[in-house]
Amino acid sequence: MSKIYDFLKDVYPFFVLTALNEEPNGRPFGAICEIKDKLYIATSPKKTVYKEMVKNPNVTIVAIKSGTRDWIRVKAVAYETGILPLKAKVLSLCPILKKHYADENDPNFAVFELTVTSAELSTTLNGVEKLI
Repeated sequence: MSKIYDFLKDVYPFFVLTALNEEPNGRPFGAICEIKDKLYIATSPKKTVYKEMVKNPNVTIVAIKSGTRDWIRVKAVAYETGILPLKAKVLSLCPILKKHYADENDPNFAVFELTVTSAELSTTLNGVEKLI
């Protein structure tokens, strides 16, 4: 996971693509973290993206590194986790989230674990590399 995380943590924003009723939707995200080789993103249950990931957990993340032609495409399955120590860890690793959520008990704070099913990284040095 580290190559995926290393790329995404330095890109702002990256885009999370979801689908609802076969209608594609993409939204900018600014926080991702890696804990024990797993990737996590956060959102609010009040947002449409939350509802879409619950209904159809298949997501794609895309990003391009500013000033380069380096890009990444990650396909994953997003599963909500309610584990409070894990949610607290996500908040500590992504301090930008503290601007939006009080703590891990905040009812508006939801964390999704991403099970990556495929990933491609394209860099000018290496071309397209399949990571998974």
